[in-house]
Amino acid sequence: MRLDFHTTRGDFRAFYHTSPGLQRGVVFIGGSQAEVDGPASIYPDLARDLLSDGIASLMVSCRVPHDCAQCSIDTLLALQYMDDEALRDVALVGWSFSGAVALIAGSFARNVCGVAAISTFDVSQQCLRRLSSKPILLLHGESDRVSSVNVPKRIHDQAAGSCSLIVYADASHNLVEVKNKLRADLQRWIMQTLGPIDAGREVLGTIGGMRCD
Repeated sequence: MRLDFHTTRGDFRAFYHTSPGLQRGVVFIGGSQAEVDGPASIYPDLARDLLSDGIASLMVSCRVPHDCAQCSIDTLLALQYMDDEALRDVALVGWSFSGAVALIAGSFARNVCGVAAISTFDVSQQCLRRLSSKPILLLHGESDRVSSVNVPKRIHDQAAGSCSLIVYADASHNLVEVKNKLRADLQRWIMQTLGPIDAGREVLGTIGGMRCD
């Protein structure tokens, strides 16, 4: 289902995959204003797979690409929509510039249980400190020429809480060379982060306290 979000500074669109009674969800942020499919176009198929596991998803476009403040505000609006839909436990996933947006928005949003940043740009140490109670997953191509692999390595080393880093050998910025592996790794992390359907917030709190290197 397509959704249009209207703001005083412009509109942005999203695509919502859900079914009645779901309580867990994922917000996927695309890499540019024009697309919402994510790296190697994995978001749509992943959204369908997650729905079969009882997890809703919202794929969001960037209204103003490379404007971190505006994109973070849009992401927070999308997260508020998920909360209004009674989806209280949400994983946040961003690719490229939106990887940094996901880390920033996730550090503020109370319904975000964890953040995955794919081929991400850099963020501040202050942002990482605010994420200390939420697990972070960093996925990056070793041959990325848009964002150096040193970026996620620094984030991993300076993270205040649980943080996992996966570097794919000979993979570029969109990770098309490792599409299937990327999708499997991301789906596994989402399922682990959100926990079983009946686990509730106690399980999420336990996962958030683990250190994954």
